[in-house]
Order: sequence, then structure tokens, then C-alpha cells
Amino acid sequence: MTMYRSELVQNIYGDDWEWVEVKDDTKENTHIEDTLAARAQNYGDYSEGCRVSQNILKAMQDSVGWERLTDDQKESLYMIGHKIRRIVNGNAEHYDSWHDIAGYAQLSANEVKKRQTRV
Repeated sequence: MTMYRSELVQNIYGDDWEWVEVKDDTKENTHIEDTLAARAQNYGDYSEGCRVSQNILKAMQDSVGWERLTDDQKESLYMIGHKIRRIVNGNAEHYDSWHDIAGYAQLSANEVKKRQTRV
């Protein structure tokens, strides 16, 4: 698939600028492949991580209290499970995974506090 990008160029007379579509000769997947390689170093094998993640999600959804949770609580727990999957499947010393868990927990704690103060 040929990729194009917009580029601001001066016209051939040098007295005006115009937007033109130019062919992008960079490889499409160069940047994404670099990103995926970096993620694999921190988070481990993708397929195995998916298996772990789905098992965590199934365990949460199988719990008796799952249906009484609010959407923000479910989403935070899902994201925390996703971060746990990254830790157990990959680099447990990757700070961002632990930091993200704290962040998602705080987001739902904030929502709980808002709901309690409305009552």
C-alpha cells in the first residue's frame, strides 16, 4: 500500500507556499515493529499475556459481586488485571506497570468518594 503525506512546499517560482501530497517512502511497519519489540521486552510474549489476562478477567467476572460493581470499578479492575498480566508475564521491575495499577485504583477511589459525598 502506497502511503502519502501532506507537505508544505514552496512553489517553483519561490513566491508562494502550497500543500501537496507526497509519497511517503518510509516503511509502513518500521515504527510499529520497533514499538512491539520494546513492548515485548517489558511485557513478555503477547499470546501468553493474553491467556493470563483472560484468566484474570474470567475470575473477576465469575465472582458473586461483579454485577454490583459500577462501570468505573469494573474498568479499573480490568485495567489493573491487565497490568498484573504484564508484570507476571514480563518485566516485574518495569515501574510504569506498578504506577499504572496505583493510578487506576485511585481513579475508582475518587469515584467512590464522589458518590459518597452526593448522598
